[in-house]
Amino acid sequence: MSNAENVDLINTLEFVDRNEQVHFARAQLGEQVKDFLRGPAGRYLHGRAKQQLQECQEKALECNPNSFFGRRKLKAIQRDAGIARSFMTWCADAIQEGEFSYRELEENYSQDPRG
Repeated sequence: MSNAENVDLINTLEFVDRNEQVHFARAQLGEQVKDFLRGPAGRYLHGRAKQQLQECQEKALECNPNSFFGRRKLKAIQRDAGIARSFMTWCADAIQEGEFSYRELEENYSQDPRG
């Protein structure tokens, strides 16, 4: 489903309240991130992030933290590792929030006498 179709779907559905709409959007985003990570671009980027973390770990072991240049190099390595780690964390967070929101919708729907 394209982004435009997702927006249209959210705009055409009638939600009980804003909270339900937010949960629906988060659940939908979580599914989109899963689909992205299953696809070639997502697998490539996730693989690159893992590779970058591994390379950073190896480079960090070679640094001398007691020297000026070693500390500078270590800071650059930590920055690069942080970028890769952030990408993976953001993806994981979106998936977890989506799963939480999906469960919230299920619980609320099962308690709703209209359902």
